[in-house]
Amino acid sequence: MDYFPKTGDTARVVQYVAGKREGETLSYSPEGIILQRSTYVANKLEGPSVTYFTDGSPQHKMEFKADRPHGKKETYHPSGYRLEEMEFKEGVVEGALRRFFPSGDLQYEARYKRGVLHGEERSYFENGQLRNVVRYKKGYQHGKTEAFDGEGRRVRAGKYRKGDPDGVQLSFFPDGSIEERAVYKRGIPLGTHQTFYADGTLQQEAEYDSFGDLIRFKAYHTNGQLAREMPFRREKEHGQARFYDEQGRLTRTKSYVNGQAEGPEEWYDAAGKVVERKVFRKGVLLREEKETADESAGNVEQSR
Repeated sequence: MDYFPKTGDTARVVQYVAGKREGETLSYSPEGIILQRSTYVANKLEGPSVTYFTDGSPQHKMEFKADRPHGKKETYHPSGYRLEEMEFKEGVVEGALRRFFPSGDLQYEARYKRGVLHGEERSYFENGQLRNVVRYKKGYQHGKTEAFDGEGRRVRAGKYRKGDPDGVQLSFFPDGSIEERAVYKRGIPLGTHQTFYADGTLQQEAEYDSFGDLIRFKAYHTNGQLAREMPFRREKEHGQARFYDEQGRLTRTKSYVNGQAEGPEEWYDAAGKVVERKVFRKGVLLREEKETADESAGNVEQSR
């Protein structure tokens, strides 16, 4: 027996035969409540092992074989409903893993092979609608993947290969129209990725080179007019960024080199005339200029 040091009450009862654990083993709380019940055969856990909450209800149920998990394991909530069940084979997760809502309805299910995900993984809303379907192969996401909203409408679809997105990846508005479209090859973004407004008007597009590096970004107003465009090099702003109003008129430009402001940043009026100007070097503002009220005289107010 083992005892609690302060009270001397029994903490655990273990039976021995010829110096080896044999038979039922019990563990107790300081109040004398059984917290675990297991069985040993030839000094190894064998058969069912159950742990309990202090009210006596089960917390975990698990089968053992030769000291290793083998068979079903079940986990319970203190209120009594089953939280999870999974299968083991010689100490390794093998087969189905399932999780449940308090109602008892299925929340999540997946398949394991030799301890890693292999096959379909599914999750559900409380109303029973399918939420996600993800496919795995030898522990890696592999194959088609889909996601749905609580009313069964598809919100995402794509394909993976050995853990990386591969091919066209789509997301959808509730009416089924495309919200976002992207293309990958073995996890590398390729071509032009686009997002759309709910009416189908283009909202943003990002252009990638053959190495997966972003080279240009564009955003659009809701009326379809270009709002801004930004060149990139090696994932950093590089070149002149241009900004436009909803009528397509240029309102601002700003120059970058390797992600830092470099050179002029200029604002324009409706006629295209420069009304404000700032000059940067390696991201640091050097000076700024603004048109004065006496614009006809060409006066410029300058600060450093």
